[in-house]
Amino acid sequence: MIANPIAEAKIEMAERPEPSRAWRRFWRHPMGGIGVAGLIFVILFSFLGPVIYHVSPDATNLLDLMHAPSLQFPLGTDQLGRNYLARVMVGGQLSLIVGFASAFGTMILGVAYGLISGYLGGIVDMVLMRIVDILLTIPSLFLLLLLDAMFQPSAVVLTFIIVFTSWFPASRLVRSEVLSLKQRDYIEASRAFGASGWHIMLRELLPNVMGTVMVATTFQVAASIITIATLSFLGLGLPPPTPNWGALLSSSMSYMYQGAWWLIYPPGIALLMTMLSFNFISEAMKSAVDVRL
Repeated sequence: MIANPIAEAKIEMAERPEPSRAWRRFWRHPMGGIGVAGLIFVILFSFLGPVIYHVSPDATNLLDLMHAPSLQFPLGTDQLGRNYLARVMVGGQLSLIVGFASAFGTMILGVAYGLISGYLGGIVDMVLMRIVDILLTIPSLFLLLLLDAMFQPSAVVLTFIIVFTSWFPASRLVRSEVLSLKQRDYIEASRAFGASGWHIMLRELLPNVMGTVMVATTFQVAASIITIATLSFLGLGLPPPTPNWGALLSSSMSYMYQGAWWLIYPPGIALLMTMLSFNFISEAMKSAVDVRL
């Protein structure tokens, strides 16, 4: 009996996991709710907090230098008498905005590159992947430092630098998924019906790699925030007085042995909570989109 490829394609498409089912699995995962709650708290703290606690993060007060936490200053003041709670709140805005923007740009570039490379295959795939292999041999920190030294730091420039140095793994991940998916029966059925390459890539392959892409994106947001903090900690981030969590940690290190614990723990805890929230969300999403489960 000769198999009908179109019928097999319909069966295979019917067996794909539904988005609603994946979301239910996500919310049933114990880490999913914890990660989302933690992320919502961080976002509200960074963006709604300065609206409620309306204090300038850059206003100096020479009469209250290095003031310990109190009712007047819930997280104390820094070496210039600036309200530290206000600075930690505003510092989270830059970290989150650049983190989300750079992760979004990284996924767009990586998905487009990997999608084209995997679908076209042959000599095009070999050339494109060799370019990625060469770029991966260059240490990412070296590229970050080089590009950061070449351009005047700003939020936009920092976003583009992170995107340029972070899209290589995403492209390889998407390419490997596409190489597996393009051999499926529903892709062959689309070709048999005369679908163009762009139609197959955008309407058939792209939706089927979105689960993997979403998981990778959450990891990339966390990695981007850590990258921003690392550059700022090394003194290569945005220039003062723009606060961010990495810069706050860097400036507080010289006061670590003077008992000014309130300058170190708040930005460190904020970074840790953000990383854990994204990691929990990533683990829950990975379980939700894994059809083997």
